[in-house]
Amino acid sequence: FQATNLGLAFKQIDAMLDWSLNDEPVADDEEDEFRSEESRLSVRTKVWLSYTSNIISSGCREQIRYIAEHHMTQVFITTAGGIEEDFIKCLSDFHLGDFALDGKTLRRRGLNRTGNLIVPNDNYCKFEEWFEPIIDKMHDELEQDGVIWTPSKMVVSVSFDA
Repeated sequence: FQATNLGLAFKQIDAMLDWSLNDEPVADDEEDEFRSEESRLSVRTKVWLSYTSNIISSGCREQIRYIAEHHMTQVFITTAGGIEEDFIKCLSDFHLGDFALDGKTLRRRGLNRTGNLIVPNDNYCKFEEWFEPIIDKMHDELEQDGVIWTPSKMVVSVSFDA
């Protein structure tokens, strides 16, 4: 389901990339600088793309990468949850589910839904067991050495501890 919705979003991006102010009729009160065809052709859309981490976790990473690589958007807004979920996937399996599955029912069975993926609660427990000592070490480095941890610095550090 997510790939379908992502595909629809990409069609919208294509339409936005094809648009220019010249596609719109010139308004009677239009500023002089935007009346000529040349200037109207130069006014383009700025495309912003936002998405939640479950898009990445559910296997659409390459599609997002393609959009970035080909400069199809000017701004990306996302959450950092995909990083955590990538580590969890290294520790245990995710299972393909359905975007429409009821989260409350799954939760009663010890399962979580992230997009169209099913993640057993035990996967999060394994992640916590693995990650808590790393967080403790980072805290010690902050307290003892004044290390300021940024998300990027944390990811690099964790990749060496993995």
